[in-house]
Amino acid sequence: MKKETLPHRHQHAKPEDNGRHCLIVDDEFSGRMMIAGLLSSGFPELPFHFATSYDEVQLMVSQHTYDIVFLDINLPGKNGLEIAVELSKLESGPLVVLVSAHERFEWSREALRLGLFDYLIKPIGSEEFAELIARLLDRITARQSGKPAPTYTTTPTEQKISLRVINGLLSIKISDIVCFEADGSYSVLTIYEDQKTITIFEPLCDIEQKTTNWGLIRLGRRHIINPTLVERLNNKDHSCMLRTQTGYKVIGLSQTAYNQLKEMVKYE
Repeated sequence: MKKETLPHRHQHAKPEDNGRHCLIVDDEFSGRMMIAGLLSSGFPELPFHFATSYDEVQLMVSQHTYDIVFLDINLPGKNGLEIAVELSKLESGPLVVLVSAHERFEWSREALRLGLFDYLIKPIGSEEFAELIARLLDRITARQSGKPAPTYTTTPTEQKISLRVINGLLSIKISDIVCFEADGSYSVLTIYEDQKTITIFEPLCDIEQKTTNWGLIRLGRRHIINPTLVERLNNKDHSCMLRTQTGYKVIGLSQTAYNQLKEMVKYE
């Protein structure tokens, strides 16, 4: 039996206009309406269509060109990850945002491996969604102009990353991170609100890959810090004081890491 795949767009399909077009793929009405509502209220210039299954995705991509696809992972027939693989084979394939009601490490890891644009957890906040759309449009513009996509050197307030913890995944805003400290093959996260520490079941190098474009910086072998929270540097013992909501977190650095930080941040 011939393997079923997404069709190439028909040469005589009706041409699209020059606007951005989105496809929302979810078999649940509430899931479709959540993203449709966010688009309609915040981005009325972005028209969208719906699909509820792999068969409907096949039909829609044969008739239309999409820049963005919001793809639920739990679908009848082929799941979201399998459909994402097929979409990646299309000429000028869309940017795919995987959407799920559950945080699962293997899904986020697979999304990263496949080169999907992002992985969102329902429910999706309006600020988080607005930040996502801004990044999507920047990527589309860069791709169409042939220029490199912009690098985000500042930290959007609502940007979140997922980190592996003992009972699954922790989704945390970048702005809530004070620092990570290496602990063997794991890392220890300090949180801004209450200086709570959480063991992250990922090495520092993996965390660095997730956070490098969002304003956090790697210092030597043992630390990743939020430089916006640097309150004071102490040259005598090469320590750094990081501001938290309840006080300060002090970390000791190697001389090399201390000098690196000294060059990167302004301090009194």
